[in-house]
Amino acid sequence: MAVGAAQNSVAAKVFLFPDNLLHHSRLSAGRPHVSMPPTAPLFPADSFPPVAPYKYAGKDLGFVRFLLDSDLKQDALVLVRQGGYFPSDTLDYLRGKVYFSARMLDAATQAFTALRPASPFYDEGLFYANAADAHMGRPEMALRRLRDYPGPYREMAAIQQAGLSLLCNDPAAYRNAAQSFTGSDFRLTGAEEALQDIYRHRDERKSPFLGALYSTLLPGAGKVYAGRLGEGIASFLAVGTLGLATWDHARKDGISHWTTLALGSLCAYFYIGNIYGSYVSVSLYNQDLRNAQDTAILYHIHIPLRSLFR
Repeated sequence: MAVGAAQNSVAAKVFLFPDNLLHHSRLSAGRPHVSMPPTAPLFPADSFPPVAPYKYAGKDLGFVRFLLDSDLKQDALVLVRQGGYFPSDTLDYLRGKVYFSARMLDAATQAFTALRPASPFYDEGLFYANAADAHMGRPEMALRRLRDYPGPYREMAAIQQAGLSLLCNDPAAYRNAAQSFTGSDFRLTGAEEALQDIYRHRDERKSPFLGALYSTLLPGAGKVYAGRLGEGIASFLAVGTLGLATWDHARKDGISHWTTLALGSLCAYFYIGNIYGSYVSVSLYNQDLRNAQDTAILYHIHIPLRSLFR
Protein backbone atom coordinates (compact mmCIF):
# COMPACT_ATOMS: atom_id res chain seq x y z
CA MET A 1 0.00 0.00 0.00
CA ALA A 2 1.40 3.38 -0.97
CA VAL A 3 1.84 5.73 1.94
CA GLY A 4 -0.01 8.59 0.24
CA ALA A 5 -3.00 6.43 -0.67
CA ALA A 6 -3.01 4.88 2.79
CA GLN A 7 -3.22 8.31 4.39
CA ASN A 8 -5.77 9.93 2.10
CA SER A 9 -8.60 7.41 2.33
CA VAL A 10 -11.56 8.21 4.58
CA ALA A 11 -10.88 5.21 6.82
CA ALA A 12 -7.25 6.19 7.18
CA LYS A 13 -8.14 9.73 8.23
CA VAL A 14 -10.59 8.39 10.78
CA PHE A 15 -8.14 6.01 12.42
CA LEU A 16 -5.19 8.40 12.18
CA PHE A 17 -7.10 11.12 14.00
CA PRO A 18 -6.27 9.89 17.53
CA ASP A 19 -2.65 9.42 16.54
CA ASN A 20 -2.46 12.95 15.16
CA LEU A 21 -4.31 14.28 18.19
CA LEU A 22 -1.72 12.77 20.51
CA HIS A 23 1.42 13.55 18.59
CA HIS A 24 0.70 16.39 16.12
CA SER A 25 2.52 14.19 13.67
CA ARG A 26 2.95 14.39 9.92
CA LEU A 27 0.79 11.34 9.33
CA SER A 28 -2.21 13.27 8.04
CA ALA A 29 -0.31 14.58 5.05
CA GLY A 30 1.36 12.64 2.26
CA ARG A 31 5.10 12.85 1.85
CA PRO A 32 6.02 13.46 -1.79
CA HIS A 33 9.04 11.64 -3.16
CA VAL A 34 11.62 14.17 -3.43
CA SER A 35 14.30 14.75 -5.66
CA MET A 36 15.21 18.37 -5.15
CA PRO A 37 12.89 20.03 -7.72
CA PRO A 38 14.20 23.17 -9.41
CA THR A 39 12.90 26.52 -8.32
CA ALA A 40 10.89 28.63 -10.72
CA PRO A 41 13.07 30.65 -13.08
CA LEU A 42 13.34 34.34 -12.48
CA PHE A 43 13.16 35.08 -16.21
CA PRO A 44 10.96 33.10 -18.62
CA ALA A 45 12.55 31.68 -21.73
CA ASP A 46 13.38 34.27 -24.40
CA SER A 47 12.43 37.15 -22.12
CA PHE A 48 15.20 39.32 -23.55
CA PRO A 49 14.64 40.64 -27.08
CA PRO A 50 17.30 39.53 -29.55
CA VAL A 51 19.81 42.12 -30.61
CA ALA A 52 22.53 42.07 -33.24
CA PRO A 53 25.52 40.07 -31.93
CA TYR A 54 28.55 42.19 -31.36
CA LYS A 55 30.99 40.25 -29.16
CA TYR A 56 32.29 36.78 -28.39
CA ALA A 57 31.23 35.05 -25.21
CA GLY A 58 34.81 34.01 -24.51
CA LYS A 59 35.65 37.59 -23.56
CA ASP A 60 33.22 37.39 -20.63
CA LEU A 61 34.10 33.83 -19.59
CA GLY A 62 36.16 34.92 -16.59
CA PHE A 63 33.67 37.59 -15.59
CA VAL A 64 30.71 35.19 -15.63
CA ARG A 65 32.68 32.72 -13.52
CA PHE A 66 33.49 35.53 -11.10
CA LEU A 67 29.79 36.41 -10.83
CA LEU A 68 28.88 32.79 -10.11
CA ASP A 69 31.66 32.38 -7.55
CA SER A 70 30.42 35.58 -5.89
CA ASP A 71 26.86 34.20 -5.78
CA LEU A 72 25.66 36.94 -8.16
CA LYS A 73 23.54 34.52 -10.15
CA GLN A 74 20.93 37.03 -11.27
CA ASP A 75 23.60 39.38 -12.64
CA ALA A 76 25.17 36.48 -14.54
CA LEU A 77 21.74 35.49 -15.83
CA VAL A 78 21.05 38.95 -17.20
CA LEU A 79 24.45 39.03 -18.86
CA VAL A 80 24.16 35.73 -20.74
CA ARG A 81 20.50 36.20 -21.67
CA GLN A 82 20.70 39.71 -23.12
CA GLY A 83 21.53 38.39 -26.58
CA GLY A 84 24.66 40.38 -27.30
CA TYR A 85 26.89 37.44 -28.29
CA PHE A 86 27.75 35.50 -31.41
CA PRO A 87 26.43 31.91 -31.22
CA SER A 88 29.20 29.61 -30.01
CA ASP A 89 29.98 26.63 -27.79
CA THR A 90 31.37 29.05 -25.21
CA LEU A 91 28.02 30.85 -25.09
CA ASP A 92 26.14 27.55 -24.69
CA TYR A 93 28.54 26.55 -21.92
CA LEU A 94 28.18 29.86 -20.07
CA ARG A 95 24.41 29.76 -20.33
CA GLY A 96 24.38 26.18 -19.10
CA LYS A 97 26.47 27.04 -16.04
CA VAL A 98 24.39 30.12 -15.22
CA TYR A 99 21.08 28.30 -15.71
CA PHE A 100 22.29 25.42 -13.56
CA SER A 101 23.34 27.80 -10.77
CA ALA A 102 19.96 29.57 -11.02
CA ARG A 103 18.13 26.19 -10.79
CA MET A 104 16.74 26.57 -14.32
CA LEU A 105 17.59 22.94 -14.92
CA ASP A 106 15.65 22.31 -18.13
CA ALA A 107 17.30 25.31 -19.78
CA ALA A 108 20.69 24.21 -18.42
CA THR A 109 20.31 20.75 -19.94
CA GLN A 110 19.37 22.21 -23.33
CA ALA A 111 22.40 24.51 -23.28
CA PHE A 112 24.85 21.81 -22.18
CA THR A 113 23.62 19.21 -24.67
CA ALA A 114 24.03 21.75 -27.49
CA LEU A 115 27.82 21.57 -26.99
CA ARG A 116 29.67 19.77 -29.76
CA PRO A 117 31.93 16.80 -28.87
CA ALA A 118 34.92 18.76 -30.17
CA SER A 119 34.25 21.60 -27.72
CA PRO A 120 36.70 22.01 -24.80
CA PHE A 121 33.62 22.33 -22.58
CA TYR A 122 31.93 19.15 -23.83
CA ASP A 123 32.87 16.82 -20.95
CA GLU A 124 31.98 19.30 -18.23
CA GLY A 125 28.70 20.11 -19.98
CA LEU A 126 27.87 16.41 -20.28
CA PHE A 127 28.31 15.78 -16.56
CA TYR A 128 26.38 18.89 -15.54
CA ALA A 129 23.55 17.95 -17.91
CA ASN A 130 23.43 14.53 -16.24
CA ALA A 131 23.27 16.13 -12.79
CA ALA A 132 20.46 18.41 -13.95
CA ASP A 133 18.46 15.48 -15.34
CA ALA A 134 18.99 13.54 -12.12
CA HIS A 135 17.70 16.47 -10.04
CA MET A 136 14.62 16.62 -12.25
CA GLY A 137 13.90 12.92 -11.75
CA ARG A 138 15.20 11.76 -15.15
CA PRO A 139 18.12 9.46 -14.27
CA GLU A 140 17.39 7.13 -17.19
CA MET A 141 18.00 9.94 -19.67
CA ALA A 142 21.32 10.77 -18.04
CA LEU A 143 22.36 7.10 -18.12
CA ARG A 144 21.64 6.91 -21.84
CA ARG A 145 23.87 9.93 -22.35
CA LEU A 146 26.74 8.22 -20.51
CA ARG A 147 26.72 5.03 -22.55
CA ASP A 148 30.01 4.46 -24.32
CA TYR A 149 31.43 7.71 -22.96
CA PRO A 150 34.75 8.13 -24.81
CA GLY A 151 36.19 11.06 -22.87
CA PRO A 152 39.11 11.29 -20.43
CA TYR A 153 37.03 11.52 -17.25
CA ARG A 154 36.17 7.83 -17.03
CA GLU A 155 36.11 7.70 -13.24
CA MET A 156 33.73 10.66 -13.00
CA ALA A 157 31.54 8.93 -15.56
CA ALA A 158 31.61 5.79 -13.39
CA ILE A 159 30.55 7.80 -10.34
CA GLN A 160 27.59 9.27 -12.19
CA GLN A 161 26.64 5.89 -13.66
CA ALA A 162 26.78 4.32 -10.19
CA GLY A 163 24.70 7.07 -8.58
CA LEU A 164 22.16 7.14 -11.39
CA SER A 165 21.84 3.35 -11.22
CA LEU A 166 21.03 3.60 -7.51
CA LEU A 167 18.34 6.20 -8.30
CA CYS A 168 16.94 3.74 -10.86
CA ASN A 169 17.03 0.93 -8.24
CA ASP A 170 19.36 -1.14 -10.41
CA PRO A 171 21.96 -2.70 -8.05
CA ALA A 172 23.54 -4.80 -10.81
CA ALA A 173 24.27 -1.69 -12.90
CA TYR A 174 25.64 0.01 -9.78
CA ARG A 175 28.06 -2.85 -9.10
CA ASN A 176 29.21 -2.81 -12.71
CA ALA A 177 29.91 0.94 -12.61
CA ALA A 178 31.55 0.78 -9.17
CA GLN A 179 34.20 -1.59 -10.52
CA SER A 180 35.80 1.49 -12.09
CA PHE A 181 36.25 3.21 -8.71
CA THR A 182 39.99 3.46 -8.05
CA GLY A 183 40.20 5.86 -5.11
CA SER A 184 43.25 7.41 -6.73
CA ASP A 185 41.82 10.90 -7.29
CA PHE A 186 41.31 12.80 -4.04
CA ARG A 187 38.65 14.92 -5.75
CA LEU A 188 36.49 11.84 -6.29
CA THR A 189 37.25 9.52 -3.37
CA GLY A 190 34.66 11.14 -1.09
CA ALA A 191 31.88 10.58 -3.61
CA GLU A 192 32.98 6.99 -4.24
CA GLU A 193 33.02 6.13 -0.54
CA ALA A 194 29.64 7.78 0.03
CA LEU A 195 28.01 5.89 -2.85
CA GLN A 196 29.47 2.62 -1.59
CA ASP A 197 28.01 3.30 1.84
CA ILE A 198 24.59 4.16 0.38
CA TYR A 199 24.65 0.97 -1.68
CA ARG A 200 25.40 -1.15 1.40
CA HIS A 201 22.46 0.38 3.31
CA ARG A 202 20.06 0.85 0.39
CA ASP A 203 17.73 -1.99 1.36
CA GLU A 204 17.83 -1.55 5.13
CA ARG A 205 14.13 -0.86 5.48
CA LYS A 206 11.74 -1.64 8.31
CA SER A 207 8.50 -3.56 7.93
CA PRO A 208 5.29 -1.53 8.38
CA PHE A 209 3.41 -4.77 9.11
CA LEU A 210 5.89 -5.63 11.87
CA GLY A 211 5.38 -2.14 13.33
CA ALA A 212 1.61 -2.68 13.31
CA LEU A 213 2.07 -6.09 14.95
CA TYR A 214 4.24 -4.63 17.70
CA SER A 215 1.59 -2.01 18.47
CA THR A 216 -1.08 -4.71 18.45
CA LEU A 217 0.79 -6.60 21.16
CA LEU A 218 1.88 -3.51 23.10
CA PRO A 219 0.41 -0.08 22.28
CA GLY A 220 3.13 2.33 21.19
CA ALA A 221 5.73 -0.36 20.48
CA GLY A 222 5.39 0.15 16.73
CA LYS A 223 6.13 3.84 17.17
CA VAL A 224 9.31 2.98 19.07
CA TYR A 225 10.23 0.57 16.24
CA ALA A 226 9.79 3.48 13.80
CA GLY A 227 12.23 5.57 15.85
CA ARG A 228 9.61 7.73 17.60
CA LEU A 229 10.11 6.99 21.27
CA GLY A 230 8.10 9.96 22.56
CA GLU A 231 5.10 9.11 20.40
CA GLY A 232 5.34 5.47 21.48
CA ILE A 233 5.24 6.40 25.17
CA ALA A 234 2.30 8.77 24.55
CA SER A 235 0.36 6.05 22.72
CA PHE A 236 1.03 3.55 25.49
CA LEU A 237 -0.12 5.97 28.19
CA ALA A 238 -3.26 7.02 26.27
CA VAL A 239 -4.44 3.50 25.43
CA GLY A 240 -3.36 2.17 28.82
CA THR A 241 -5.19 4.91 30.72
CA LEU A 242 -8.39 4.41 28.74
CA GLY A 243 -8.10 0.64 29.18
CA LEU A 244 -7.72 0.93 32.95
CA ALA A 245 -10.62 3.39 33.14
CA THR A 246 -12.80 0.99 31.14
CA TRP A 247 -11.87 -1.94 33.40
CA ASP A 248 -12.54 0.12 36.54
CA HIS A 249 -16.01 1.20 35.38
CA ALA A 250 -16.83 -2.32 34.24
CA ARG A 251 -15.95 -3.62 37.69
CA LYS A 252 -18.02 -0.95 39.47
CA ASP A 253 -20.94 -0.32 37.12
CA GLY A 254 -21.02 -3.42 34.97
CA ILE A 255 -20.09 -4.07 31.34
CA SER A 256 -23.39 -2.78 29.95
CA HIS A 257 -23.28 0.59 31.73
CA TRP A 258 -23.07 3.55 29.35
CA THR A 259 -19.84 4.89 30.89
CA THR A 260 -18.18 1.51 30.47
CA LEU A 261 -19.36 1.30 26.85
CA ALA A 262 -18.27 4.86 26.09
CA LEU A 263 -14.83 4.43 27.62
CA GLY A 264 -14.42 1.01 26.01
CA SER A 265 -15.33 2.40 22.59
CA LEU A 266 -12.90 5.28 23.03
CA CYS A 267 -10.17 2.89 24.15
CA ALA A 268 -10.77 0.65 21.10
CA TYR A 269 -10.71 3.67 18.81
CA PHE A 270 -7.35 4.85 20.16
CA TYR A 271 -6.02 1.28 20.13
CA ILE A 272 -6.86 0.80 16.44
CA GLY A 273 -5.54 4.27 15.65
CA ASN A 274 -2.30 3.37 17.44
CA ILE A 275 -1.92 0.25 15.29
CA TYR A 276 -2.62 2.01 12.01
CA GLY A 277 -0.54 5.00 13.03
CA SER A 278 2.40 2.69 13.69
CA TYR A 279 2.03 1.15 10.22
CA VAL A 280 2.14 4.59 8.60
CA SER A 281 4.98 5.77 10.87
CA VAL A 282 7.18 2.90 9.73
CA SER A 283 6.22 3.57 6.11
CA LEU A 284 7.24 7.21 6.56
CA TYR A 285 10.50 6.10 8.18
CA ASN A 286 11.30 4.06 5.08
CA GLN A 287 10.32 6.94 2.82
CA ASP A 288 12.44 9.41 4.78
CA LEU A 289 15.39 7.02 4.63
CA ARG A 290 15.08 6.61 0.86
CA ASN A 291 14.65 10.35 0.37
CA ALA A 292 17.76 11.07 2.43
CA GLN A 293 19.72 8.52 0.40
CA ASP A 294 18.48 9.97 -2.90
CA THR A 295 19.46 13.46 -1.77
CA ALA A 296 22.94 12.21 -0.87
CA ILE A 297 23.26 10.51 -4.26
CA LEU A 298 22.31 13.71 -6.08
CA TYR A 299 24.85 15.60 -4.00
CA HIS A 300 27.69 13.21 -4.78
CA ILE A 301 27.12 13.07 -8.55
CA HIS A 302 27.20 16.87 -8.67
CA ILE A 303 29.59 18.26 -6.05
CA PRO A 304 32.79 16.59 -7.39
CA LEU A 305 32.31 18.52 -10.63
CA ARG A 306 33.14 21.76 -8.85
CA SER A 307 36.67 20.62 -7.99
CA LEU A 308 37.17 18.51 -11.12
CA PHE A 309 36.49 21.38 -13.51
CA ARG A 310 37.95 24.40 -11.72
